[in-house]
Amino acid sequence: ASPHIIKKMGGGKQVPRGRGAKAVASPEEVERTRVIRVDGAGSTDANGIYVDQGSVSNGRRIWNKVQAAGGDGGSGPLAIIWDDGGWWIGDPSPSVNDLYQSDESRSMMPPLAAEPWTAVDAGVAPAPSLCFLAAPAPPPAAAPHDAPVPAAAAAAA
Repeated sequence: ASPHIIKKMGGGKQVPRGRGAKAVASPEEVERTRVIRVDGAGSTDANGIYVDQGSVSNGRRIWNKVQAAGGDGGSGPLAIIWDDGGWWIGDPSPSVNDLYQSDESRSMMPPLAAEPWTAVDAGVAPAPSLCFLAAPAPPPAAAPHDAPVPAAAAAAA
């Protein structure tokens, strides 16, 4: 698959987005930072849960918003993504529905505090804060329906 070409406001340059070089992180770091909660945004569509599903933009991970059952609330798809020298919260499409931007972080991770974020384009103040959530543990394995019943339990029945 060919990478998408994206264009964000700012420098106006076009850069490829796709599954480029992966950011270097330990498996533990990736798992610990796989889920982000966005809270407090004036553009309420930005608030919610974002999950890293393995995509990369310009060498940094992408977190895609988990859409509620029944639709996206009218905002379309949203993501936390590195592009054009900064972190963005908005539609992953070129220059569409950008809500917040932060160019103060050169980190491999988006800034968590609200101060570095600025409302842009479709965004409304106040800016959001972000926090990493522990990834949910997988559900316990269900016992097979035809599992043998222990002798003590069978005698009690």
